Amino acid sequence: MRSYKPFPENLDMITKKCAYNKCGRTFYTNNPKANVCCDNHRSKLFRELNKEKIEYMAKWKRVFANNARILKRLYNNKFTNVNTSELTIADFDLSVRDAQKESEDGRDCFQYFDYLLIKSKDNNGFEIRKATAK
Repeated sequence: MRSYKPFPENLDMITKKCAYNKCGRTFYTNNPKANVCCDNHRSKLFRELNKEKIEYMAKWKRVFANNARILKRLYNNKFTNVNTSELTIADFDLSVRDAQKESEDGRDCFQYFDYLLIKSKDNNGFEIRKATAK
């Protein structure tokens, strides 16, 4: 934690107020860019300022993991060719996906951990495959 008492021998000390809303404490520093009194308040301020993005990313990770579980369950139950409505019924969210890739045969492909969701050749559905390590 930074010092709260000024040192008279350090004439370049700057008096600042903590930027974290719930603190507002006065602190002394010789760093003109410092805006919080301690590391704890630095992390709290970051979470406060980025709350929406942090919540969005947490939701995205949950949905992505759920999509992977759905693909695993469908693949293990021998449902390797599915259409969009079947995925929707299974509670699969097509809006949450990783970067689009290209499969070996040139079709659009999305990877969910160990499983691939590949667009069918006729574009009416998808093919589910297990990813192989190269």
